[in-house]
Amino acid sequence: MIWTDQDGDDVGDAITLLRSAAASLEGDLARRRARPGTRAALDSAMAALLALDDVYFEDDAGQPVPEAWARARHLLRKA
Repeated sequence: MIWTDQDGDDVGDAITLLRSAAASLEGDLARRRARPGTRAALDSAMAALLALDDVYFEDDAGQPVPEAWARARHLLRKA
């Protein structure tokens, strides 16, 4: 995969949204209750991670990396 400026932006967005989700989870832990905003933060973070599929789940020719997709399916089954 050839890294582009858009890929860098997507990674930066994912980092920001993951940090936001982590802060929401820490707040929920401290309050000992789940808040609706945390679900929204998790949804946003997961969407940002899915946008990275071309960077981390495709090879330089743009073809899917079977091992990466197999690992993703395995993790989803465990969730």
